[in-house]
Amino acid sequence: MSHRHVRIRSASREIQSRRTRPASFRRDFPRGHRLWRDVLTVRGPRIDQALLVGNSMGGALALDAALLHPSRVSGLVLIGAGVSGMTDLNTPFDWRLDPASAPLLQRVDDATLEVEDRIAALAHLWLDGPAAVEGRVGGSPRDLFNAMNRRIFDIGAPDDAGEAGVDTWTRLGDISIPALVTWGDLDIPADLPFYEETARRLGQGPARILPNVAHLPGLEQPELVADLVREALHI
Repeated sequence: MSHRHVRIRSASREIQSRRTRPASFRRDFPRGHRLWRDVLTVRGPRIDQALLVGNSMGGALALDAALLHPSRVSGLVLIGAGVSGMTDLNTPFDWRLDPASAPLLQRVDDATLEVEDRIAALAHLWLDGPAAVEGRVGGSPRDLFNAMNRRIFDIGAPDDAGEAGVDTWTRLGDISIPALVTWGDLDIPADLPFYEETARRLGQGPARILPNVAHLPGLEQPELVADLVREALHI
């Protein structure tokens, strides 16, 4: 994506939880607001205000930044976003694995398997979508996904790599910055109610379901994500 009036900066955290979550769970994310602060002030000229685009864990970091530093954030594009402090307690639903996701997570967590076998299960789960045919997404997006996750296994990143230090989940209603909440229709079924609840708590209108993509549309259909950004920027 390019536009003469748009400056783009990216931040990446190569951490993906590999642990099977219980029915009642809580997600804690690293202190990512510091990451956004660095992106906005350290890398190149200072940016006074930015549209934050966050996928998965990146969505949680973007929401943290919007809550803690609202004057620096002009808007949010959230894609299959987690939320710091997210839990199924006090919600009308429980987090329960579906029949397609459960065996894939078991493979991911099986330390007796070769790393490549575990990465293949991760790719099926997050990139293809658990109910989709394995290998639905191929080529360079799959190669990049596999390389990133090899790095995660190589460094032994812990599943609980830090905490956000803020309970954004219970304070989503305090965020008044424009937010577009989206997710792929092939994403993990157990997580879909959380995305819907995120949109409801933000209270900024209906969410957007992205067709024919799973958890990582930026990898498999980058132009789709670019269109969301253009829409948010009104360009």
